[in-house]
Amino acid sequence: VMRTLAELARRYEMTLIEGAGGLLVPVVGQTTFADLARDWSARLIVIVGNRLGALNHAQLTIRCAQTLGLTVAGYILNTLLPTRDEAAASNAEMLAELLGPPLGVFPWVGPVGCTAADRRRLADTAERTIDLAALTERANGE
Repeated sequence: VMRTLAELARRYEMTLIEGAGGLLVPVVGQTTFADLARDWSARLIVIVGNRLGALNHAQLTIRCAQTLGLTVAGYILNTLLPTRDEAAASNAEMLAELLGPPLGVFPWVGPVGCTAADRRRLADTAERTIDLAALTERANGE
């Protein structure tokens, strides 16, 4: 994995690495995604599911990362369902008060498959709803 990451970093201006399940999820043995992020000197962008528990999830993840000496470049609020309950309706405002403004709020886009059309739809939505310039700057440490 380290060799592959090094090769990707040589070939591309920016490499995004997606964790699965959270910072403390073991990848191999006792090695967690947090350990990999530290070893790679990665700057984290926390994706927060917009649902009940989002305030706790975001703060716990960011505090854990900071305690472990990781750099959090920002967060994105991700809308998981087509309808909003009271928590989903208020999370963006509350998170902005607690953590500062997000890099973006990604809306519900419906079912997503592994098609070229779906990838294009996701990219178009990201361009409209995420501050990609700020994301790039923060991810690069600027």
